[in-house]
Order: sequence, then C-alpha cells, then structure tokens
Amino acid sequence: MQAPTTAEVRNAIEVLGKLSERINKNAARSLSQIPPCYGAGEVAGEISVNAMEQNRQVQSITGLLQTWHGELERKQKHNVSIHV
Repeated sequence: MQAPTTAEVRNAIEVLGKLSERINKNAARSLSQIPPCYGAGEVAGEISVNAMEQNRQVQSITGLLQTWHGELERKQKHNVSIHV
C-alpha cells in the first residue's frame, strides 16, 4: 500500500475540521430541541459531554495527521534536495 500524498493528508485534516463543525451544530440543534421538563438538564449535559468527547477524538486524530503531514513534507523536501 502506498503512503498518502501531503495533499491527501491535508484534505483529511480539512474534512475532520468540517466534521468537528458538524458535531457542534448537531449538538446545538439537539440542545435547542429539548423540551423543558424534568430531566432536561441531564439530557443537555449528556449531549454536551458526548459532543466534547467526539470533538476530542477528532482533534486527537487531526493532531496525528498534522504530524504525519509535516513528516511527509520534510521527507519530500529531503528527497528533492538529494535529486537536485
């Protein structure tokens, strides 16, 4: 299997950023739809915690991809300087 290009990794990072935005929008919409009743605060708390956990996971993966992207760029620059 071939390693992804820097452009592919950069695209994956952008997609994860959009996923994070979507998680936040869905959580906000869900929070706005909770009817005022007994236990609404508990439900709201669960929605918020779930959104935070999902965003934490997305950010963790994004960080790994950013590191990988940097390594790929350094490798490409190194290969270019050897071939020149």
